[in-house]
Amino acid sequence: FTLPAPRTITSDAGVTGTLDLQANAISVASPLAGAGAFTKTGSGILTYTGTTASGFTGALNINTGILRVAAGSTLSAGSFTVAATAGAQFHVNGGAFTSSALSTVNQTGAGFLIDAGSAAFNGGIRTNGDNGGVIRVSGGTFTASEVNVQRNSAAAVDFTRGFILSGGTSTVGTIRLGSSN
Repeated sequence: FTLPAPRTITSDAGVTGTLDLQANAISVASPLAGAGAFTKTGSGILTYTGTTASGFTGALNINTGILRVAAGSTLSAGSFTVAATAGAQFHVNGGAFTSSALSTVNQTGAGFLIDAGSAAFNGGIRTNGDNGGVIRVSGGTFTASEVNVQRNSAAAVDFTRGFILSGGTSTVGTIRLGSSN
């Protein structure tokens, strides 16, 4: 299923629009707008193919499944959060993504991945614990004012995930490892 570009999808301040894909794969080319939030649910893949330059200042929440920013697309948001749900992931796959506020990758999910394109986190990006959140750069251009891999409340720190660089170009202002939640 493809939602074409002529219509803008708007979420006003104080409102959260939910896109429930269930197990379906859907492409959306419509620009996002507003100061509200959008939440992606369902195990399916939502592929964003549109252009949202600066008209959307709200939050993106990936509760389940994958939100993918495809090649040639541009998506801007206030922040994003990847829920603590197995397989939940925000994936920049050739497009451009910009976040103006602090973004969070929770434990258990597949986290954040960029393998092509660009991702800029002007408000920073963090995990909510050391034993599950993943921020992975395997290609493309990644920039962040701060990357913060927080620790959990366990006595021994266990960094089995975290900030993983295996390709691409990364520029980060501050890297914090093991900082308090």
